[in-house]
Amino acid sequence: MHVMDRVVMQRRALKQEHRDDDADATEGDQASSLEHHISHHDLRSLAGIDNMLRLSGLSVEVNTQTRFLLHHFLNYRSKTLCTVTAETGWLKYAINDNALFSTTLYHWASINYSALPPKYQSTQHLLRLKAAAIQTLASRLQPSTGGANGNTEMVSDAVIATVTCLANINLMYGDLDEAEIHFQGLKALIRGCKGVLHLGFEGLVARIVRWTDSCHSQLSNQEFGDRVGFGYVKDGCKKCQYCLKGYNWHCVDGIRGFGFSNFDQGSFATHSVWPETRLAIIPDEIPSVNAGPFMCAGQTVFVPFLRQGIKPSDCIGIVGIGGLGHLAIQFAAAWGCTVVVFSSSDNKKQEALDFGATEFYNTSELKAADVPNKINHLLVTTSAVPDWKLYTELMAPFGHIYPLTISEGNLEFPYMPMIGKELSIHGSCSSTPEEVKTMLQFVVKHNIKPTIERFPMTSEGITNAFERLESGKLRYRGVLEV
Repeated sequence: MHVMDRVVMQRRALKQEHRDDDADATEGDQASSLEHHISHHDLRSLAGIDNMLRLSGLSVEVNTQTRFLLHHFLNYRSKTLCTVTAETGWLKYAINDNALFSTTLYHWASINYSALPPKYQSTQHLLRLKAAAIQTLASRLQPSTGGANGNTEMVSDAVIATVTCLANINLMYGDLDEAEIHFQGLKALIRGCKGVLHLGFEGLVARIVRWTDSCHSQLSNQEFGDRVGFGYVKDGCKKCQYCLKGYNWHCVDGIRGFGFSNFDQGSFATHSVWPETRLAIIPDEIPSVNAGPFMCAGQTVFVPFLRQGIKPSDCIGIVGIGGLGHLAIQFAAAWGCTVVVFSSSDNKKQEALDFGATEFYNTSELKAADVPNKINHLLVTTSAVPDWKLYTELMAPFGHIYPLTISEGNLEFPYMPMIGKELSIHGSCSSTPEEVKTMLQFVVKHNIKPTIERFPMTSEGITNAFERLESGKLRYRGVLEV
């Protein structure tokens, strides 16, 4: 049914219910009828909110027009047009903050203006909603109350969300200059409060909240309330040959990701702004505490299995048993391969075998003759530079080597063994959204789990996590919990 038809039918149904035979009912009469029809209990039921603030407590004037607009907002079910729906817990957050409540309704009504009843002249009321949001923000950020002079409490999640929403409305209408003013002001505010960098690139978002335009939202595979994860790649131009295939990190306009751009976004935070095209839906079978490590370490070690045609009959060598290595062992074992693990000591031997290793070797005194199985694929997950001479002797002809960790040094490799055995060295940087989806399905099917240590997402918790990491005691991924 067409949106307009549905709204008109709603109005007709209400008229019949209240036996309003006046065909020329005024706009105020219709809104008053709806206001009478919707009680506070009804609103709580529609929104799924148990402790909703009374509408009369909001700074925005809650007149019959606002209630009328709120009614359609709560009852609107089209996922392709509605920016926020009643099913999402986001409404509980929005409706308990004056500024965000105003701008949320303003945004929704701006997008769905044509869907409102023809006699409902909302332009003036929309401007009042916008003004209420801006006035509330302005009062919060006055220098006398701290604001940009250093009080970080003034830069709340609601403030950031409201400014972002206002800017997005400008972008929706093509007003790039005004949107840029909003964004620049927000960045200046964050810098003024010494909030200039959000670290982290293995992220789990417990609830997706989306402000979007009607055209783009039709492309979404995600629902409001989905758990989603993200890695270090954020976005690309969406137009070049690499972006169109999901390889955004090879974008001709340059990489947009952790450590390269968008320094105010990351996973060491309660909220993050991220393009939905780079978000991965987390299956219900994967607990939230386990999901984060798969968003970087997991996809890093899983990519070779997808792209290089690794077969169950292959022998997989894995160098190092850390954050990457312990997942690589599990992936290789579940793939059906012979898994040969190399480590510089015997400290983690039993753990390696428990993860699924077929063989374990201490490389401190290892000789090539000690390893009977030749390696078809070697995954190097250690940050230390391996003894490449030893490993070239362990490789089978036509073998493949994958350096998977980040290093600023040069890769120095024995030239003749590489030529003689026809070895290949493969760089690996990130994964496409489809590859991440495949990995998560594989994780669920084979019940693969990261070994984690949990820390609170506080300054103390982050400090303790880094101390464990730097001391080499962390087993094997640190997870910050809100």
